[in-house]
Amino acid sequence: MSTTTSEKWTTVWTAMTQQAWAVSDHLPPEPFLRFENTTLRQTVRVTSDRAGGQRRLRLHLCNTFGTSDLGITKATVGVPERPPGDSDVHHQDDAKHISGSRFVNVDSLQSVSFSGQPSVAIPAGRILLSDPFDILLDDSKTLTVTLYFANGLATDELTTHPGSRTQSWLCKGDQSESASLKDGANLCSVHHWYFLAGVEEYTSVDTRALALIGDSITDGRCSTDNGNDRWPDLLLRRAQASTLSLPLLLNQAAGGNCILREGTGGPPLLERFNRDILSHPGVSAVLLFAGVNDIGTAPTDETSQGEVEESLTNTFKQVAQRCRAVDLLVFISTIAPFCGPDLQETPIQSYSSPSREATRQRVNSWIRESATTIFDGLVDFDSVLRNPDCAGRLLPAYDSGDYLHPNVAGFQAMADAFPLQLFEKLQQK
Repeated sequence: MSTTTSEKWTTVWTAMTQQAWAVSDHLPPEPFLRFENTTLRQTVRVTSDRAGGQRRLRLHLCNTFGTSDLGITKATVGVPERPPGDSDVHHQDDAKHISGSRFVNVDSLQSVSFSGQPSVAIPAGRILLSDPFDILLDDSKTLTVTLYFANGLATDELTTHPGSRTQSWLCKGDQSESASLKDGANLCSVHHWYFLAGVEEYTSVDTRALALIGDSITDGRCSTDNGNDRWPDLLLRRAQASTLSLPLLLNQAAGGNCILREGTGGPPLLERFNRDILSHPGVSAVLLFAGVNDIGTAPTDETSQGEVEESLTNTFKQVAQRCRAVDLLVFISTIAPFCGPDLQETPIQSYSSPSREATRQRVNSWIRESATTIFDGLVDFDSVLRNPDCAGRLLPAYDSGDYLHPNVAGFQAMADAFPLQLFEKLQQK
């Protein structure tokens, strides 16, 4: 990896933001619905091949889907700690993991400002950058972000990433400067992130970022809560153990997200492309691993499935063209199996049907044929995950039990099979 004396900002963590929907359990518990007089403590893990050390960072805070101003009264950052083995233990504490902790190393705790001020109001629909702050991260590279909202929001619309697979903590009152959020005061945890869209680092290291576009499989559904064992996390560990110069991996996936339409999984791909890809400094390549929700929720008749197939391939072409226009590499993955044991009426897996499986196979054939003409490389996750005795189904050892999402063993297989030469191609760019 080359270095330069010119320092610049590079995105080192992302979460795809979307509107919080009550029907999908995206909202916080009732005492915190509008975050009035609420402290919110969240942890995020910086994706970098560098060990822990001094970092200059800044936060992307967002009110993207809000319809009223989001008033942040106070913000702090710090390095998380595991729960101590004493009386200050909550029944929801996870003693095994740093991620998701409500405890912070008190010596690392510091305030974050906004244009020199301790508080800020983010207008509806906007994203705001904090002032830079210097912090010494440990080797877990995990950052605690604590926000206190005195007045919260005037309306119910919230911005969230519901599939955090990481605990976030809520309590009443201002505990933004506390080493631990205290029990009582409605203290509770949820597995969502709120109002956080990214973290940037100011560095002289010329690091390239690979942005991952996808759905719940890349978002880590069926991974270990607080365990950071989504397939991108496991790929990061594998690549760190190699001799490669590793790019950053920016996870811009969300459960239920579709290529072609908006839903509870957030905006469709082309609508969110500028926000989730082009707006992040350092992004040099994109991986497309998506389409299962479009195929699996479309009607099963021949006309509907034909329309989905054509629309998917056309959209993939559009993404490739947009990437090339801004000098980004674009890789693509085949769509993983999603059929259950019963392909007929009332299937165990609702996506399962012969016509949808036929569409998946046709789209995957197109992806493989286009990998070296329209795109810059192929990741064949279908070949990794499928059952050789039934190509439409996940290998039983990799099936989480719902016939759609891989388990952690499946995520490990995906990470192990990922072609690392794509990283080499990215570093040579």
